[in-house]
Amino acid sequence: MEAASTALSDGQANAEMARIRDQITALTAHRDLLRTTLLSSHRTLTRLRRANAATTTTTTTTNAKSNPRLSTALRLAESHHRASTRTLYRSLAGATTFVVQDPDPHAPDGGRVLGVRIDVCGAASPASRHGGSEGGMATGAISSGDGAQGGAGTRTPDLATPHYLLFRRTTSYPTSSALTLHKHTLPPSIPLAALLRKYLPQPSAIDTVKPAPPQDLARLVAALRHTLAAQQLRLAALSALAADARGAGAGMGVERVEYDASGSERNVRLRWMGGGTGVLKLAAHGTVEGVVVYSTSTSSGTGSGPGGADSLARARKRHDIERALLGARVDDLGARLRAVARTTGRV
Repeated sequence: MEAASTALSDGQANAEMARIRDQITALTAHRDLLRTTLLSSHRTLTRLRRANAATTTTTTTTNAKSNPRLSTALRLAESHHRASTRTLYRSLAGATTFVVQDPDPHAPDGGRVLGVRIDVCGAASPASRHGGSEGGMATGAISSGDGAQGGAGTRTPDLATPHYLLFRRTTSYPTSSALTLHKHTLPPSIPLAALLRKYLPQPSAIDTVKPAPPQDLARLVAALRHTLAAQQLRLAALSALAADARGAGAGMGVERVEYDASGSERNVRLRWMGGGTGVLKLAAHGTVEGVVVYSTSTSSGTGSGPGGADSLARARKRHDIERALLGARVDDLGARLRAVARTTGRV
């Protein structure tokens, strides 16, 4: 009877402990939700900045220590604010049109120019904010810029420098209302000519027989912004991958990541710690569409000839690596490389 009572009490204790653990998990999740909501509030950020400014002033005059909790809360709140700004900017403020007057008195169409400003949210401007190395290849992290154009006081460091396009009416056919590109600030890596032919075809003499396709400026701007955003995110992901490689490989087994900092070329070169080298070909949207591993570390043992056991083992390893990386997104390459390092060892 006593043993049964003891077993019953143990069962009740285990059930109570399980209930308490579930309650702790639920309360922890609720606390995290409340903390995120609080830190995401603009009013919270304003109050934290005021409190930090007051604390800084007091610390300066009295040589007292600053409040570390206040500094941490302010840092988290500003991080949430930047993330919210990025999301909002990507969703709503992609492109803005404006009209300017060409000061040249001989400018066609009375000097009227239609401008389009394209904003892309990211870590830096793709064409000019990368640290370069040999041969124009970048191995360093992308630095952040404040977007000097367009009012730096209202832009966060995560908003890249905007790009501009200026259009005017075509001068070849004065009676036509078609637009033609006058000037732009897009990087050379953007396939602008192909997009102009597709979305902004120019009138010609044969249009009297067969009308030219209609121009679609909105779709042109949307396609340009999509291409710019894809390049921006692709370069940011490659920068993060290169930074991980510099940190002792971060478990990836890779010691160096090289890529074109301008975005003109989408080939990525990997150098493994074991001596292996590979080249990845990225699609425009950031997916690995081609992998070649053309050198791996040699193994000790017999049969190292062209048809020996070592050669076959290295060929299988190269095939496994290529199959593991093919189809991966650029922001998932770090995880894929870590999985390769765990399964295949030194490359």
